[in-house]
Amino acid sequence: MSVVFPGGELRATLAENGQSITGHWIQPRVLMSGMKFASPVELRARQPGVWRGTVTPLEDRFSLYLVVQKQPDGSVTAFIRNPERNFGNRMLFRVDLQGRTVRLTSTKGDTQIEGTFDAQSGRLSLPYPPFDTTFDFTRRDRSQAVGLYSRTPTPSPYAYQKPIAEDDGWTTASPADVGMGVQPLQQLVQRIFDQEPSPESVPAIQGLLIARHGKLIVEEYFQGFDKERPHDLRSSSKSYASLLIGIALDQGAPFTVDTTVASLFPEYKGKLSNLDARKRKLTVAHLMTMATGLACDEDNPDSPGNEDRLEDSVPDWYKYTLDLPWSVLPATGRPCTAPRTSTCWAASSATPPAPGSPSSSRRTSPRPSRCVATTWT
Repeated sequence: MSVVFPGGELRATLAENGQSITGHWIQPRVLMSGMKFASPVELRARQPGVWRGTVTPLEDRFSLYLVVQKQPDGSVTAFIRNPERNFGNRMLFRVDLQGRTVRLTSTKGDTQIEGTFDAQSGRLSLPYPPFDTTFDFTRRDRSQAVGLYSRTPTPSPYAYQKPIAEDDGWTTASPADVGMGVQPLQQLVQRIFDQEPSPESVPAIQGLLIARHGKLIVEEYFQGFDKERPHDLRSSSKSYASLLIGIALDQGAPFTVDTTVASLFPEYKGKLSNLDARKRKLTVAHLMTMATGLACDEDNPDSPGNEDRLEDSVPDWYKYTLDLPWSVLPATGRPCTAPRTSTCWAASSATPPAPGSPSSSRRTSPRPSRCVATTWT
């Protein structure tokens, strides 16, 4: 069933006994990523024709920091940091203030942002092109910049603490219990503590979990995150897409990793662009290993499959991916990234009941995962 409400959509299935409705709540597009997310939901029957459940949509949180620094030569530079999506990464600006007008010009010369500064209120108003909106920045000191630093306020030197045992399937232990020394672990976490915001591409570690011999020995969170707050997995989802392929095969999907991708989409016969002998030989294994050879280079802004070129209005992501032109031969060049995950999902759904659906993967994925909440896009 599908029920559309003013604030979202319920897509679910009524149990045979009529006592529950299980599915996903599809929330409207979020500002953080511009995507829709699906959150698991279960409704229980309260009386004939009445079901009740709790919907917990993904929080639409977006933080933007502008770090302004005076250089030894007297010039002023700035960079943008965003803990949720890492917007502004590796972009350094020169700052020019003339009266109330502030101009930020990228050192590469390809981007300029112009706004206003109100000295009396200390408010800096800047348009942010990716969202076509204006952000009002106010001063923050070290203790207020949650997400800009690893921990806020400034943490004391790190002292190891054994993870708290919870009813989630994980056994916790100290390093000594599993034959490890505590000092290297303390040094690792301290290095994360000591990391300063930078325009360079540095690891913005949000969570660190270490397990040995099936026991959890380290659980620490940073950048304003905690275990209750979902993380944007982005490219990590590629591994999960391959996991769904394995689940589908285990449940009897009528293909193997050597099956050609085009054969799994008979509805596209005669309709695919750039189809030649090479694309006809493209296999599920190529998708799983990001070795399709299709033109989706994240380091090339002009590449047809570059993540930043993808439009939300694409009606069919599977066909969009298979329509991409060639960049290199399969398994010989740079990996295809953003679009290929959706096509892996399609392949994993090649046999009913759809093994690749969120509800199915939730039932069949390995546990424990210490994952208290998941949303899908």
